[in-house]
Amino acid sequence: MMKSNNKKYIIGMNTKLLYIIALILIVSTTNAERFKGDPIRKENAAMQKAAACLPATSSSELNVNNVRAYIETSGSMWFKEIARYVVPKSGSASSMFAAALWIGGIDITGQLKLAAIRFRQHGDDFWPGPLNLRGADIEQATCTYYDRHFIMEKKTALEHKLKYADADYAMPNSIRDWPAHPFNYTGDKSGPSYYLAPFFDADGDGTYTPENGDYPYYDFDNELCPWTDENRARAARGELPQTFETKNNISSGGIMADQVLKGDQTLWWVFNDKGAAHTESKGSPIGLEIRGQAFAFATNDELNNMTFYSYEIINRSSYELTETYFSQWVDPDLGYARDDYIGCDV
Repeated sequence: MMKSNNKKYIIGMNTKLLYIIALILIVSTTNAERFKGDPIRKENAAMQKAAACLPATSSSELNVNNVRAYIETSGSMWFKEIARYVVPKSGSASSMFAAALWIGGIDITGQLKLAAIRFRQHGDDFWPGPLNLRGADIEQATCTYYDRHFIMEKKTALEHKLKYADADYAMPNSIRDWPAHPFNYTGDKSGPSYYLAPFFDADGDGTYTPENGDYPYYDFDNELCPWTDENRARAARGELPQTFETKNNISSGGIMADQVLKGDQTLWWVFNDKGAAHTESKGSPIGLEIRGQAFAFATNDELNNMTFYSYEIINRSSYELTETYFSQWVDPDLGYARDDYIGCDV
């Protein structure tokens, strides 16, 4: 597994990490070969059938610019039977074969905890949906509901912000159904967090009400960025908008500058590593809730050929995870599988 910036992290109980990856074509000296294996083994299929959550089945395509990138709600990317990271998007050549998030660390008893997938041919380590605040568990109904990407475009959110009160404005379903809160929230504090996907609370009532001007939170006016010395000082004083979770002491470590929506097209989804046994890595579950964004920009420069990925990683377990390493595992595929090279630019 690659180590992000060669740093180790301690993930405390209900603490967030934010991890952002920009995907471009880089050549270095470590080769990677795509996996050639059998379908999911029978014993793993049986384990999954009896588990609390069934494996993710949904997928979407990030395609706002010159790239077509296949993304699954399991966190697996770019691969389904064939490689599906196509640049230019009007063609058929795929420079990447597969990718997924890998994360592992040591619990308080000294045991290794691990969540990592490759091609999902031998099992799963991640399942759709947010975890409950108490017990870090999840029900199948929640997994099923969140087996989807919530797709938003920046221009759609901006139009809603400007026109929501107009008599002739028809609110899109993508705005109306934005997953700011759990779909089955009953007020039970043992369930998932009340706050999920980021939204701008225009009326200040703490609840996503798009008919009152609330919208999926893009920083249209660059109020939160760039990270100038002035903004860093404001953040230290608590003057920048914080996540609702931070303000309500549900978790710590996040400010809204990190967690706003990004890009001109955004795929937002939430998944976890606690839905069932880890049949891919065989590692012990951690208790992670991961809020992902796959996003891209439609531009006239190099950004038009790039895609980006952001992970808000929340430890919902009752213990700290030390010696923690995490990265995006990537299998490039330029022509012949045995002559590929990978690297990173920090």
